[in-house]
Amino acid sequence: NLLDVARQDPELSLAVILFERAGLEDIFECPGPFTAQMPVNSAIENIDASLMDFLLQPENQDELRNLLLYHVLPGRLLTSDLQPGEVETLFTNNYVDVSLNPTMFNTATVITADVPACNGIINTIDQVLTFLPPSTFYQLEALFDARRIAISLTDFFLSVPTGPSMSPTISPTVSPTTASPSRGPTNLPT
Repeated sequence: NLLDVARQDPELSLAVILFERAGLEDIFECPGPFTAQMPVNSAIENIDASLMDFLLQPENQDELRNLLLYHVLPGRLLTSDLQPGEVETLFTNNYVDVSLNPTMFNTATVITADVPACNGIINTIDQVLTFLPPSTFYQLEALFDARRIAISLTDFFLSVPTGPSMSPTISPTVSPTTASPSRGPTNLPT
């Protein structure tokens, strides 16, 4: 099936892991047919780390699942059969924009086309497809960067000791028998 074929390509190892984490092995076991656009490892590595951390949290499995379903088209669509325009994905009511010469899905270029499997075909692509406009996706990545910074700052401030018993204060004691603490040269008259 599609996932078994993808497992044989070392350049798709991260895509396979994501499809498994999203619990999508079952859709590839059914008869299909499907056309899967699978991002190569370098494409997945380019996703902002904070966004990837978010997608990999168990409570966000639906978001990961939707993102990956956006990479799968119903039917066996060879690149030679594609027409320019929108094609529906398995992520309900969401479409990818197909363009030709070179073959692209949204802004992702097909690297290897029409890899056969018993229940469909795989196209490897150079980018992760998003169902958000690119500017919105980058804003979302920036939001996760800001969230990561805020969490880091919060962690930092929560780790700083506070309170009178936690912050020692050193104050010089001046007695008539000791000289006053030196503050460097002064221009005061003597």
